[in-house]
Amino acid sequence: NLGVAPAAQRRGLGRALLGHALRGARAAGLPRVGLSVADGNPARRMYDEAGFRPVARVLTVPLPAADGSPDPRP
Repeated sequence: NLGVAPAAQRRGLGRALLGHALRGARAAGLPRVGLSVADGNPARRMYDEAGFRPVARVLTVPLPAADGSPDPRP
């Protein structure tokens, strides 16, 4: 996972973290990496600029808790 606290966003930290992760992947000999990003995530532009391209769309469904209460997340 890669994330930057909201108070620290828009300072290039995400780009630096992504660059570090990609260099590590290259050094490990990985031929390709992928990621999952939610629709509307503003980091999408950074991923596009790094060369990531969509290859699939993942669908999810919130499940109720074991006690039947709804998932509190949107």
